[in-house]
Amino acid sequence: MLIHPFSEFPMLRNVLALFLIFSLSPYAQADLESAKAAIEAGDYETAVKELLPLAEAGDAQAQQNLGSMYTEGKGVPKDYAEAIKWFRKAAAQGNALGQFNLGVMYHRGYGLQKNNVQAYAWTGIAAANGNADAVQVRNYLEIQLTPNKLEEAYQLARELWGEYGNKENGSSPDRVGSLPYGV
Repeated sequence: MLIHPFSEFPMLRNVLALFLIFSLSPYAQADLESAKAAIEAGDYETAVKELLPLAEAGDAQAQQNLGSMYTEGKGVPKDYAEAIKWFRKAAAQGNALGQFNLGVMYHRGYGLQKNNVQAYAWTGIAAANGNADAVQVRNYLEIQLTPNKLEEAYQLARELWGEYGNKENGSSPDRVGSLPYGV
């Protein structure tokens, strides 16, 4: 019978995991800064090489940036489906810019069927999470939706908030769902 080396010492396993997370995070931050510098210099291929491992490892900011690069075709072929994949991953971690960009993709119908209910919900969450641009898009979408679709969007936003809202910044689902009275 094979026994995992840490199976009898779960605390040691947790300490080791925390050590690895915190000891590697400065390197991840350095790679993210290198990617930003490459983007600013117009060296998109290098930026993608820096961002991809971070995004695959779960860095929400890297995922969001990679999604933007796929949307614009910078350093990679333009690929809306791939952009949506990365925006979804960033959005799922509470990244407000990823949530906003996912909402825009739904609104414009880039890489998926246009859906202003989804667009409203995602931009509402992004707005509640502090993205100022999302407030404007969300307010624009609000006047585009029928009262029934707007109620559907409020409900979806509240559901999504439960999973993807940033509870640490003092926002609440009321800022997402009661938008005319909230933000």
